[in-house]
Amino acid sequence: KFVGGWQHKLQHAGGVPGGGRALPGHAQRVGSRSPMRDMDLSYLLEQGPTRESFLPRLSRGDLQNIGQTNSANRTSVYAARPPEPLELPFRGNAGVVDGQLQQYGYPVIANPEYVNQVRQTISGTHPRNYPWQIGEAGIENPSQLRIIDRPIFEDYAAQRLAGQEPMRLGLLNFESDFRWFSQRGEIAQRGWNCRIL
Repeated sequence: KFVGGWQHKLQHAGGVPGGGRALPGHAQRVGSRSPMRDMDLSYLLEQGPTRESFLPRLSRGDLQNIGQTNSANRTSVYAARPPEPLELPFRGNAGVVDGQLQQYGYPVIANPEYVNQVRQTISGTHPRNYPWQIGEAGIENPSQLRIIDRPIFEDYAAQRLAGQEPMRLGLLNFESDFRWFSQRGEIAQRGWNCRIL
């Protein structure tokens, strides 16, 4: 998404004369009326005003990736969007919320809010936290966190993929797990994208 957006901007930017650079992988515009001028994303990132103008528009995942390219970008990224302390809700199926005990019964195996915040952070879409903060918090396998007990999830996922949409009382969080783990879910889509690249 990030690269595609910048490729579109680069294609319509007009380029910088005498830049002498090309996009990584020798990517070229398809179907354009004129060849793309010599300009690439790394050149844009080196330009302070340009970098500062688009950093606030990026997700935490994109910012983390840019911050890993060089020290100037890392400084700019964390100056524009400094990391905030990672404060996740309680992890288990029982805990205190706003001063009151919250109990999640079977087949819920973890606090949905906790699982969803970890997933949002590790995918780079959390509004305040960076993906690297999950590792620092000691969460080793965020991709395996489930809200719904695995056998229940697999049973419902099979019915859902067969075209049915059963929703029993107590399984209101099934949709979240389904989007993450099913054959059409986020993890499956990432795996497929890696294979086709």
